[in-house]
Amino acid sequence: MPDLLKVLLIDDNPDDRILIIRELRKLFILDVEEIINSLEFESALSRLDFDIVITDYQLRWTNGIEVLIKIKTIKPLLPVIMFTGTGSEEIAVLAMKIGLDDYILKLPDHYVRLAMSVNSAILRMQDEMRRVQAEIALTKSEENYRTLVENIGIGFTRIDKDFRIIMVNEAQAGMFLRDPKDFIGMKCNELYDTQLLSY
Repeated sequence: MPDLLKVLLIDDNPDDRILIIRELRKLFILDVEEIINSLEFESALSRLDFDIVITDYQLRWTNGIEVLIKIKTIKPLLPVIMFTGTGSEEIAVLAMKIGLDDYILKLPDHYVRLAMSVNSAILRMQDEMRRVQAEIALTKSEENYRTLVENIGIGFTRIDKDFRIIMVNEAQAGMFLRDPKDFIGMKCNELYDTQLLSY
């Protein structure tokens, strides 16, 4: 959980904004940017440096689905929660398909869910960011390994558990006067049997 939660709060009802901030302050230290019109929203979109977005569905100038689409197009991992009193089950299902993290009705017995939902969404985003970073690091490591192996001046062959060739570098292929791709799938003994037969 961040020390300071940066919230983009999109709701043109001032009473609802007060209620949302009050609920979130029970669990977080907040930095809230309140959005009440399209100009403010477009300005926030140009930065989108928030930890989470909370939006109403029914806004005077747009709706929560449009808000969700614009945010997820720019920053797919940014959590978005719809906190609304005017939605429907169909809207909730559509929003979840687009990438909404949670859908909470503005009902007194649901208010307490808001802070916990925000916390869960932040934790899921952090897990997903770690997973993406790990994938990027693995891909980079594999690229570095491949570049190293392909450019060393000595022959290199990589085989699987069944002794089938899965990689041959240029230096190794050059010893047999063949293309590296020719060896993929071949068993090691076939490689040397074929070479011996050619003498």
